[in-house]
Amino acid sequence: MRTVTYNAGAYLVEELLRAGVVGRFIEDGGDIILFDTRAGDRISIHLIESAIELYEIRQILQGNEARGVYTLFILWGDRLLPHEGWQVTAEDWLVALYSLYGDRVYAYDIYGNEIFIFPVHFDGAGESRRVRYGSTVHMGSLGVGIKPTPLGVGRVAGFSLFERQRAHSCHPLAAFFAILGVDSTDDAETVKKAYRLLARRYHPDLNHAPDATARMQQINDAYARIMAAFDP
Repeated sequence: MRTVTYNAGAYLVEELLRAGVVGRFIEDGGDIILFDTRAGDRISIHLIESAIELYEIRQILQGNEARGVYTLFILWGDRLLPHEGWQVTAEDWLVALYSLYGDRVYAYDIYGNEIFIFPVHFDGAGESRRVRYGSTVHMGSLGVGIKPTPLGVGRVAGFSLFERQRAHSCHPLAAFFAILGVDSTDDAETVKKAYRLLARRYHPDLNHAPDATARMQQINDAYARIMAAFDP
């Protein structure tokens, strides 16, 4: 179990460096990563692999707040989060976390030799929410914000708090970019990674929902059309 989390942590370190986000690493404890961004903000990423109590979340947030540190929790999706499309009434700790990040949490999962970081949305209002899984996050979109939260702590970091504007709204392949959750400015490797995550999530051999086959055909078609556009 710890190996999965430490691998996810190592992947985060590598990808944050590749995206040019990090100015200086301060601590890399495998499941806790503390660093300064190039903009001078200090961020603490906490990889959560088992159920966490509400008081623990509060303690982490308040401790980081006292040090002027922005907090980002990333949960092990397969172990801790409900499945795509489920209607759920979440436990108090999960409600606290999705309230921090605008009705979403961030998750990590490992499929084969690949690690994916992605948002999980809790759509709706009130206690009962519908779960919707997003595509891979853009490491370069990591940002920070100060906002009121249910726990009274305002320093949070997230990949889509200041998410870049989608560049594909007028693009002829706009509908296909939307299906894969990518931008028209993304490179081929980013598109491939988004596709691999969706293929793992919706392939009929792995997903037995009634619409899985149709969704997989839609994903395959979008991927083929986008990748064809990379060819000269």
